[in-house]
Amino acid sequence: MGLDFVRAIVSDAIPSYSLESRLVDCNLIAKIRHTTVERLVGRSLDGLPLEGFDYESMHLGVVLGDADRVHAYFRGISLAQNSPKDFLDEHNKARVEVGVPPLKWNDTVAEYAQNYANSKIKTCEMEHSFGPYGENLAEGYNEMLGTDAVKFWLTEKQFYDHKSNECVKDECGHYTQVVWGTSTHLGCARAKCDNGWMFVICNYDPPGNIIGQKPF
Repeated sequence: MGLDFVRAIVSDAIPSYSLESRLVDCNLIAKIRHTTVERLVGRSLDGLPLEGFDYESMHLGVVLGDADRVHAYFRGISLAQNSPKDFLDEHNKARVEVGVPPLKWNDTVAEYAQNYANSKIKTCEMEHSFGPYGENLAEGYNEMLGTDAVKFWLTEKQFYDHKSNECVKDECGHYTQVVWGTSTHLGCARAKCDNGWMFVICNYDPPGNIIGQKPF
């Protein structure tokens, strides 16, 4: 990635100024931030919290022609609480509580999750893929963080009775899949649906929720 990429982004965002004049005024960064991030990460920023951005740091990267710095900077912002580490951390905190080994990220599983999420962009239907992996789904209007989805699944902990190995009063299958002891690999993804909702999916390999078995 080179300066021409950044130049094209800036030109798209503020077509009435020359590149050099745009880079002089740090205030103009506010005008190009959405176009820059959306082009770099390939999705809309609608609903993404933008408070606390370090504009001067990003501006320096553009002035110096360091497009990689700009890319890394915005990738870090856009993926906040949606990165593989974030998904893993939320899962593994719950798994530590019940004494099962931590999950590890798997790119193949994550690719499967992303492909399925992308297939739901038009309809946003909450229906399972019925593929080879365990699966948890969630949706939230506008911008649902990956960590929020995992926390939502974990609210079902209160409904799982370990002694009887049954759900009590409400469903608990999302929770039991999160903490399923023999599931070792995780892959998660999100997709913004055409109706404005965010579709979130996590897949687990091997799958959990095996009838007749306990998660831990």
